[in-house]
Amino acid sequence: MKRMIWICLAASVLGASEIDTPSLGWIWDSSTKSIRRIAGLPGSLRNESGPQLPEQVVDAWVSPTALQWVVALPDNRLSRRFKDAETTDEVSGSKPDQVLFSPDGRVTALWWKSEDKFALWGQAPQQVVAKSIHLENDGEFLLLEMDGLLKTSAGNWIGSFGPEAQFAIRDRRLIVAAPGVFIVFERSANEWKQVARHEFESIPAFRQISIESADAVLAVGVEGQLGRWQISNGSFESIASSGVDRLKPLQQAGFYIAEGENSQLLFALSQGQKLYSMPAPEVR
Repeated sequence: MKRMIWICLAASVLGASEIDTPSLGWIWDSSTKSIRRIAGLPGSLRNESGPQLPEQVVDAWVSPTALQWVVALPDNRLSRRFKDAETTDEVSGSKPDQVLFSPDGRVTALWWKSEDKFALWGQAPQQVVAKSIHLENDGEFLLLEMDGLLKTSAGNWIGSFGPEAQFAIRDRRLIVAAPGVFIVFERSANEWKQVARHEFESIPAFRQISIESADAVLAVGVEGQLGRWQISNGSFESIASSGVDRLKPLQQAGFYIAEGENSQLLFALSQGQKLYSMPAPEVR
């Protein structure tokens, strides 16, 4: 079975008939060249057809709010399609390594990470050397450079945290994780201000972090482990011992997709419970 590329989306999506049906998100199914909707709840899921795409589509990405999606076409063409409009917006460019969307789903950016190039949709690419980027609703973005310098696209420095640092943003909260420390920032107007710093020798280097709640982050270790860390006291709960490359939170709180050797759907019924997993092929 070909590996699926999971696309994280909101529960409210591309059709009025879907409003009353719970939805965990959408997947890009490379075998059928289609976007598929995962409807229902874990334990009772079904795979439904999504928007019609051109037959020649190479890859696809959908915004978290499902307001728009981007498809890669042959001959170095990228097409952006909108939920409430029949028109499409096309630009020239090779298939990017990542397509980034703002939290509200309205701003799009293309990142050719392997080529150190980044561009907001419709703008000329600029050279950006970064390990991770977060796109804001106003088109500004935060980038973490390879040496651990975290700054905004306007050039404002947030801090330098070392080459093993990772960061995550949820709403107006920013958390930086580096070996031995969690640092918490909150956004006030257009400025990120540090509000807490928690130091624990047990905090290792991470491949990725994602903010789960006000006092918890989900973290992917450098060897593919997945666990939950309590920020204020440094306690740790193991969720998976290996096999996770990247964790993608769904817009619906408590739902995640873990990409890796075998992609898994992860969900928590409340913030106090551990995540439960189900192999992705079961929802096909």
